[in-house]
Amino acid sequence: MLAAMAIIYAAWQAAQSKRDLIRERRLEFELGLLAEIRRQMSITQLQHLSGYVGALIVDPADETDIPVLRAALGVKDGPEGRRRLESLREEVLDSSSRFDRTLVAAQDEVDIAIQRRIEE
Repeated sequence: MLAAMAIIYAAWQAAQSKRDLIRERRLEFELGLLAEIRRQMSITQLQHLSGYVGALIVDPADETDIPVLRAALGVKDGPEGRRRLESLREEVLDSSSRFDRTLVAAQDEVDIAIQRRIEE
């Protein structure tokens, strides 16, 4: 009886360790992508980000991460991101100011996504 309980406990521990390892690898992958998105934004602004954003977002319906950036790029965007992007663009008449506001909002979103993962 004791041996059976030890085997069951060891199997549970192995499954828990496997889940933790998967979570850690996913977190490392996402942080790497977010860091690269942020680095690329400092060089090319909103250009050349589609692949990174596409790799980061698994579920397009979940708008927890970077909704404005997704809408600005047209990559796995959702209604909330499109609404927020449109409201940013409506507030300013000048097209360069619109772009600047969009870029700042996208940078803030990436920073928030990084912070959220660090705090997990």
